[in-house]
Amino acid sequence: MDSAKIAIIGDGAIGSLVASGAQKTHIPFRFLLRGDRESVLQVTGTERQTIRLTPTHFDRLNDNDLLVIPVKHYQLADAIRQWHPILSNSTAVVLLQNGMGGEAILSEYLKSQPVYVATTSHGALKTSPLQVRHTGLGSTLLGRSQESTSAAYSSAKDRQVTELLCQCFPPVAWRSDIRFALWQKLSVNLVINPLTALYNVPNGALSEPRFSDSITRICDETSRVMNALGYSTTQEALEQNVRHVISATAHNFSSMHQDIAHKRKTEIDGITGYLIKQAKKSGVDVPINTALYQQVTALYEP
Repeated sequence: MDSAKIAIIGDGAIGSLVASGAQKTHIPFRFLLRGDRESVLQVTGTERQTIRLTPTHFDRLNDNDLLVIPVKHYQLADAIRQWHPILSNSTAVVLLQNGMGGEAILSEYLKSQPVYVATTSHGALKTSPLQVRHTGLGSTLLGRSQESTSAAYSSAKDRQVTELLCQCFPPVAWRSDIRFALWQKLSVNLVINPLTALYNVPNGALSEPRFSDSITRICDETSRVMNALGYSTTQEALEQNVRHVISATAHNFSSMHQDIAHKRKTEIDGITGYLIKQAKKSGVDVPINTALYQQVTALYEP
């Protein structure tokens, strides 16, 4: 069997971390980019060590290879439409995004390939078109997509994908309840992303008393939607986790803050927009999240 290869759609911050890990462990990788341009060349680690990336060119992904998709929610449909022809019927695909709802998009195009979803707490920042900095060590959780009905799933495939991803993006832990983990990550993003974007502040500013009521209300609405969907949690548990992340990432600026600051489209549809859709299906009223969605949407005028 040929040695496994990894293809990464785009060369954003998290995808570049995956590439640097692949290079360190001698796994062939390439970036799949739109247009003819140079990809990220340099990744600086948390210990300030620098890795110069040297991608390998290959045209196809085989059954034991891996496609990693760390693109923004609104880029996903175009990305998979462009690149799914290079996959074999059993090439594993890992979706690695901030928000939720991407699994349904992938299921429209990937009928036979096994799709996995992952969430990570690693921090990374693209400091220039060709440079990325690893800003914080974290971990990654991985599990099967509930939207995929692939016949290629097996316990052996699960282990293969987990081990391959762990080699280049450690540590990786398998979660059979990955949807609950995704909701927990979403509950953090629902608070930090829109509030930091709207008020133009770093994450740590959200610990100020002026944000306390908003945080509590967002977590309350999120917990009620999660409970309606069968995920057992409380407003207090979600808020405790949110405040822990705010403290741990106090000096960071959220991705949504950076998108607004640089006049880019945000991922609000895959974060707050996803919650609102699930709330409507469940008959739960989410007025503060609805207001935040409208306010963030109004900030971006394409």
